[in-house]
Amino acid sequence: RIQGKNRIVMNQLQLGESVQSNKAIDLPLRLAIALLRDENGVIDLGFEVTGNLEDPKFSVGGIIWKVLSNMIMKVVTSPFNALAGLMGDTSTDGIDQIAFSAGQTQPDAASLAKLQTVAGMLAKRSGLRINIQGNTLTEIDKPALQKQRLLLALQEKSNVPAEAFESGLSALENGDAYKLLARYYKQQRNDEIGDVQDRIKAELKAKGEEYDRKKLKQMAYEQAWQRLQDNIAIPDDVMQQLAMQRA
Repeated sequence: RIQGKNRIVMNQLQLGESVQSNKAIDLPLRLAIALLRDENGVIDLGFEVTGNLEDPKFSVGGIIWKVLSNMIMKVVTSPFNALAGLMGDTSTDGIDQIAFSAGQTQPDAASLAKLQTVAGMLAKRSGLRINIQGNTLTEIDKPALQKQRLLLALQEKSNVPAEAFESGLSALENGDAYKLLARYYKQQRNDEIGDVQDRIKAELKAKGEEYDRKKLKQMAYEQAWQRLQDNIAIPDDVMQQLAMQRA
């Protein structure tokens, strides 16, 4: 049996014209070279070759080519992880995706750190270019945009801080936030928040559940808020704009 440690160093490797051959293997070599080549144009690969010398099919060259082929496929199918490994960074899982908070266009600190890692990789691989695609998740981003627009509409009418509107409890404690939402709800829905309380009271009573005035007011506030929020239209072009701003 043979067990060998091999190292292949290629300096300034360039590909020639494509040649038709029945021995050719369909591999994205240009991408692989761009990924593997460092800032000095050097590709430095190390790997092991093992096999049984008594096997008639054993071939050191064949095994080396198989290992290289597998390595190339691994690199091109998971380029960011491959780059991280080549640069000795093992803490870069998921750097091909930058997450945003719901409805937001600015990345948080963790996402910015990922972007800096990617920038460092690209700085050392001048032959690489990446495509960036912005994205949105309707079920997450749309409610956040609706909430933003409702908050803006309410704050245009007062100096009440945004956090005061976050829940029925915070709105009650602030007082002005509760009154403001009640007035806005009446304007938009032609309904009184007091009537919302009465309906909730009747539902709780029918279920045999206990309630008090504070709980009723909180629940009425949150139900009114949700109805107002759900009624805000978010066109497709707004979602597309969010995706573009993220990109």
